[in-house]
Amino acid sequence: SKEGIELFSVPSERADEGSITKREKREFLIQGATSFQAILPDGSAAFVHRPEKGIFKLNLGHGATSDTANPFLQDTARVQIMAVSPQGSYVLTWERAKEGETPNMKVWNTATGALVIGFRQKALSRDAWPYVQWTNDEKFAFVMGTNEVRVYPGMFPQGAETRFVDKMRIPGISSMSVPSDSKGALRILFTSFCPKDKTKPARASLYEYPAKAPVPPNANYPPIMTKSLFQAEEMKVYWSPKGDSALIALQTTVDTSGESYYGSTSLFLMSPLEKDTIAVPLPQEGPVLDVAWMPNPTKPPTFAVVAGKMPSMTSLHNGNDGKATFLFGNAHRNTIAWAPHGRFVCLAGFGNLAGGMTFWDRNKCKQIPPASPVTAS
Repeated sequence: SKEGIELFSVPSERADEGSITKREKREFLIQGATSFQAILPDGSAAFVHRPEKGIFKLNLGHGATSDTANPFLQDTARVQIMAVSPQGSYVLTWERAKEGETPNMKVWNTATGALVIGFRQKALSRDAWPYVQWTNDEKFAFVMGTNEVRVYPGMFPQGAETRFVDKMRIPGISSMSVPSDSKGALRILFTSFCPKDKTKPARASLYEYPAKAPVPPNANYPPIMTKSLFQAEEMKVYWSPKGDSALIALQTTVDTSGESYYGSTSLFLMSPLEKDTIAVPLPQEGPVLDVAWMPNPTKPPTFAVVAGKMPSMTSLHNGNDGKATFLFGNAHRNTIAWAPHGRFVCLAGFGNLAGGMTFWDRNKCKQIPPASPVTAS
């Protein structure tokens, strides 16, 4: 809230629900206005930006204490955005560069607060953020630049003197995506998006690193597959739990047919096991509102999609061929949330919708009857 950062805990077992007691007074980890925050993957700490002060580290362990008087990351008052690496070893920050100042995009050690390495990144596009993306094991860090992606050792062992180990030429690249949250990947995949220019349509491409064959100097890095779409203006990528397939949502801000206020979206499935990109058949036309893979990597790949004009249609799809396997029906929904084990899924309508939620058993393809209507306020 505007008053500060509060920490709440919830019981992990149903039997412990009776132990919840109402707080007599509000307990703040840090008081005062905050701009944004990021939590480490293991939940041990949160990094919070305070206007005109900088980024503070708040330890979240039971009985843990934090320094709320002095910023943990020095000289970070002007930072506008940050991101955390997959294993929580590093925080990436960006701030508007002052004239003659370099670097303005920095990698910090989350344990010590030390500056590891910095880069020069003049402009910020939130669609392209973060410009540095690690593989899940943090072995490699991919850094996007003008017309290229550079690969660094993920730990930057020589600090600011660390040199890149590889460079991939991708003319026109404006955003990339590495499956940073996907565990156990057998190969390193990543995607790129290149907007249209005067002679070429927009392109979404899937790559493997390293390439199977040596790439000559100054040659373009070879994609596994590419999907071209003239009207596409931006791309969202949804990686499978294993990081071996990607759902690509190519979006336009304006629907030339005039049917949708939100523009139009085309959804494609890219996998190195296929010869070509698969257009995901959606049971109802209209904008794609949400996409989410079933998160359990031990189960056959499955994903759900909410699409279409309200009341939208939510559908379940085979993760190998993209075909719909079950329809949840029409409702005012725009959000999908899976349980970690992948059996249960919540379909909800948040934001400008009323907040209604329904829960489904994916194994039985049946709705779980609520004791009373479930609505988020």
